[in-house]
Amino acid sequence: MADLIRVSDWPQLHDTLMIASFAGWNDAADAATTAVRYMSERLSAEKFATFDPEEFYVFSDTRPLTRFNTENKREIEWPTNQFSFVPEFAGKNRSLVTLVGVEPDLKWRTFGDVFFEICRRCNVTELVLVGSLLAPVPHTRQVPLTGFSSKDDVMEKLRKIGAGVSRYEGPTGIVGVLTSRCPAEKIEFGSVWGAAPSYLSASPNWKVTSGILGALNQGWELELELEGVQGLGMRFELQVTEAVNNQEDVASFVRDLEENYDEEDDDEDEEEEISPLREREEGRRRFEEEGELPSAELIIQELEKHLNLRRNDEDNPTRNG
Repeated sequence: MADLIRVSDWPQLHDTLMIASFAGWNDAADAATTAVRYMSERLSAEKFATFDPEEFYVFSDTRPLTRFNTENKREIEWPTNQFSFVPEFAGKNRSLVTLVGVEPDLKWRTFGDVFFEICRRCNVTELVLVGSLLAPVPHTRQVPLTGFSSKDDVMEKLRKIGAGVSRYEGPTGIVGVLTSRCPAEKIEFGSVWGAAPSYLSASPNWKVTSGILGALNQGWELELELEGVQGLGMRFELQVTEAVNNQEDVASFVRDLEENYDEEDDDEDEEEEISPLREREEGRRRFEEEGELPSAELIIQELEKHLNLRRNDEDNPTRNG
């Protein structure tokens, strides 16, 4: 396995928490990988290892990118699984490793072998896999989260913030494959998933990213400063709402989603319904423009494309049959 790992130098870590995400099937609207990348940057994590991509990717499917570097020379950027570390975090006697990767096309069991070899080298005792999925949820409501941990105290924290427990059965991604190996590797494990609106593929969805980071912060006591990403999430919602309100058919579609969503959650405490509204108003006043968000035109194009596909399905119910 060692020949598939590209490492600068193995860090000396202890009782390590690893938090990992993978672009692709497990990363709707880039929300999960953006969350872990943001965390790494905020904690000034140091890069130390990657995988050799040759064994794990079909490059005609997961294509490398061509870019100009700082010297204005063209270079190839291959699919990367970037491991970074922090010797200690949040005043705890623990290390942290983050992984922002790309779901492999090939040899998932071998990929797992290499992944857990790095876990052993870094003394990983707990692994948290982060994901995001598309769901029929409105962008104007609190981000639905699911979370799990094999540790009772973490589970209690996740329940307190309203994270549900997934009962999903069906096709899985590399996140599910790695999680299933944790008991045999004697590693505690957990997960956090955020739901992104299925009608809005603009990336990254900062609101979902903010929700994921909030759950990680609470469940694993990371003590991240999240005001900036929360501001981006609020601005993202406001910008999408502005674009939606300019198109009546799109606005009507979103209102229907809101009604269905609220009916399912009508037993929640009234104060919990009011708080997100207050937070959004605070965000409108408090946050200056920062970061890059998709244009209103792009949002409308995506919404209209989704609605056109939906209308075609309704007009031709057997089209995909």
